[in-house]
Parts: sequence; structure tokens; C-alpha cells
Amino acid sequence: MLQINEEITSLFTKYLTAYLTNRDLENTIKMFSKSCTGYGTGFDETAYHYVDFYNLFKRDFEQVPDKIEYTIINSAINVINENAAVVLCELDMHTKILDQFVKFNNLRLSLVFIKTDNEWFIEHMHISLPTEAHGEDEAYPLKELEEQNQLLQRLVDEKTRNLQDALDEISKIAVTDKLTGLYNRFKIDEFIKSEINRSNYSSITFSIILIDIDYFKSINDLYGHIAGDKVLAEFSDVLRAAKREHDLLGRWGGEEFLLICPDTTITDATSLAEQLRRSIESHPFTVAGKITASFGVAAYHKDNTYDELIHSADTALYHSKQNGRNAVSTSRYS
Repeated sequence: MLQINEEITSLFTKYLTAYLTNRDLENTIKMFSKSCTGYGTGFDETAYHYVDFYNLFKRDFEQVPDKIEYTIINSAINVINENAAVVLCELDMHTKILDQFVKFNNLRLSLVFIKTDNEWFIEHMHISLPTEAHGEDEAYPLKELEEQNQLLQRLVDEKTRNLQDALDEISKIAVTDKLTGLYNRFKIDEFIKSEINRSNYSSITFSIILIDIDYFKSINDLYGHIAGDKVLAEFSDVLRAAKREHDLLGRWGGEEFLLICPDTTITDATSLAEQLRRSIESHPFTVAGKITASFGVAAYHKDNTYDELIHSADTALYHSKQNGRNAVSTSRYS
């Protein structure tokens, strides 16, 4: 979160410099996303599209071309998650318009930042000029300002919920195998490397179990690939139900699966693999009836590499296949 704070602070400063100090239309508008929205201090200062912002800023810069001096009174950054943040700022501004000195006190600026394609953009902007007393010609009297702030808060909340839902869904898709619903190779690799780092800085070990469906090619050849996919999905369900709660199960590729067992010795992992083998063997599969699987078990030793660990499990799995399949073998390096 510290890095995000620094990124948002830098971008916010860049925005104020382009908008107020340099009065730079092109660089100001570049900071807004293509789906940006916003509210200003006048009845017609609303933006629902990127082009609306361009026209509003263009008019603003034409009417007030000179540099705007500003003093930040209060500011706060609220980091919602790694892809969203809100900046709330109160500031005083003064400049010249047609040789007349103009000053705005306690101007409130709210910006919603969204990270898209690894780059931050302004998704929503709200600017208001609160006063303690207002006249009939005031664009945003205090009552209307409060209503606008409430509207902004609802908008921020809604956008945050929608964004979080979208990010959750994207995150899930990014680490999930579509067919089986298990974790994919990316997530498996990430978790193994995390466990390796943890083991290297402690006395805790972990084990992995590599699992391969026996004679899966013959299932595809006999029943077809659609039926083969159903077998993979059902096989995944059996493993998911039989594994321990804290173990991470993923599809390694094709008909191979990998189970990561934190805080587990080779002995306990071998016992678990045997339980999984029996669960598979005893399950009546919908399409193919009886199916078996071969297992290769390996435990991590401090200072082993990722590749060495995977190779140990793969070698053990090879021994299970060589010994007639439907078997559990343990790496001799474990």
C-alpha cells in the first residue's frame, strides 16, 4: 500500500501542476480514463464522457489562461485496493482574470483513481466551492454541495463495489482452470515458490503430490474428448473432496494434477496420497466407471530449487507408472 500511496501522491501532484500551474490542456486531459465522469461548480459542468472533460477544461483554460496559485489546506489518500484509490483535498486558489484578482477559499477537490493496464487514470472528479453563506446566484450553495458530496460518495461506493467485483472475477479467472475449477499452473507455481521461500527461512517443510490419471488417452479414444472433459471435472471433484482443507490443489496440465501440502512431511504426504488413491479407485465415475491414478510424492529440502522439487515428484510418478500404475511412489531424495 505504501507504493500505491507514493504513486497516487506523485500523480496527484502531476495533475495539479498540469492543471493549475502550467495550465496545460493536453497533459491534464491525458490523465483521465476514457470512461471518466465528473461534476464541477456550475450547473452545466457535468461530464459523462472523455470528450466532455476535454471541452470543459478547454473552456476553463480559455477563460482563465494565467497560472493559478494554490495552497493545499488538507488532503487525504484512501487506498481502496491495489487498483483503486480516492484523493480528497481542500485548497485555496488565487489568480487573475482580465486583470482582476480572484480568490477561491476552501475549494474541495475529490478524485477517484483507477489502475488500468498497469497505469493509473482519473476515473471520476468532483470539484466544489463551499461557502458559509450563499447568495441567489451561487452555483453550488452549501445545501446543494452537501447533496453533491453525498452523490459523489454513492458514486464512489458504487464504482468501488463494481470495480472490486470485476477485480475479484478477473483475479479468479487468472488463477483458475476453466474446465475443472481448480487452480491453474500459474497459481500452483506461485504457491510453490511462496512455500519454498517460507521453508528457507524456517524449519518448516512441505510436500507435493503429483497425480496422473491412468490410461486417460484410452478414455478419450473410447468415449470422445467431451466425455474425457467430464472425467477430468469429476476426477477434480473427487480430489477436492478428499484433500485436506489447507492443501492447495491445481491442474498441472492435461490429465495431471498437483497437490501442495504445507507443513507436511514426506511420511504424512505419502499417507495422504494413499488415501487419495483409494478414493479415486473406489469412486464410480459417471462416464468411464472405474478409473485409477498414479501418484508421485516429494518433500522440499532447504536450498532445493523449484525445478529440483518438481523433478523429484515427476520421477516418483514415473516409478508408479513403471510399477503397474494405481500406485503411490515416494522420491528417493525425500
